[in-house]
Amino acid sequence: SGITVPMMLLVRSGVGGALWLVALAATYVATSIDIIENWPGRVYGDVINDRVATDISLLLAFCAAPLFLLLSAVPWFRRERPHVASVFARASSLVIAGSAFAVCFLWYESIKDDELATWAGIVCAAIALALIITGPRIFGVGDRRKALAARVAFAAYGFAWLLPITISHDSLDLLGALSGLGVLVVYAWVAVVFGSTQAFNLLTLAIAVRVVTIYFEVFGSLMSTGLGLVSGGVVVLLAAWLWWRISSNLRRELGAEEASDGS
Repeated sequence: SGITVPMMLLVRSGVGGALWLVALAATYVATSIDIIENWPGRVYGDVINDRVATDISLLLAFCAAPLFLLLSAVPWFRRERPHVASVFARASSLVIAGSAFAVCFLWYESIKDDELATWAGIVCAAIALALIITGPRIFGVGDRRKALAARVAFAAYGFAWLLPITISHDSLDLLGALSGLGVLVVYAWVAVVFGSTQAFNLLTLAIAVRVVTIYFEVFGSLMSTGLGLVSGGVVVLLAAWLWWRISSNLRRELGAEEASDGS
């Protein structure tokens, strides 16, 4: 990937930027896997070095999306390759929201003391705090409401990632379901603040799907009865209707704001 950097710096289109992003992400993942698998002592089952490898895994995974987001904020990149920088920013933001939601499923698992992250949790918390404090300035967010939304987004990312792997716990299905749903709601609000209709539609769709899946997780045993099937169908239809209604209202609001800004 490093060999292609000079060539890819000539790319100006969003499509070329997306291809470059995919190549860089694939290289990052492959390099991370190589580092983890070849960590000294891991092959021999050394407990101490296995814990270090776990911490490194957390650190590499946690830093991936913020690293690419920071790359999109490089002044030269934003000035000379705005379309490419925009692709990096949007994709990284989506991964931040998606990964924060995904790690909430760790609450469904039982994690013991010897499986917890150690020093990586502190490092990742420091990174999240730095993003919360300096993020709006780094990304050029001047509006006070958007700056608050950016800080909330970084805080949600930090909490979602760190809490399940720094606190030993048994399987907590309810907490996993509610925390994942809460993360989606937070990022849907952030999308509204930043005026991103597409991101909001995607996130509210994810919320609707998650509500339905939580219903089936809780009342799945009732699906063998007629009442369960009927109530399940009602929940699905209600979730679909709410998603359509909320998305339509937001599109109208954003359209009205754009029209007033243009006038």
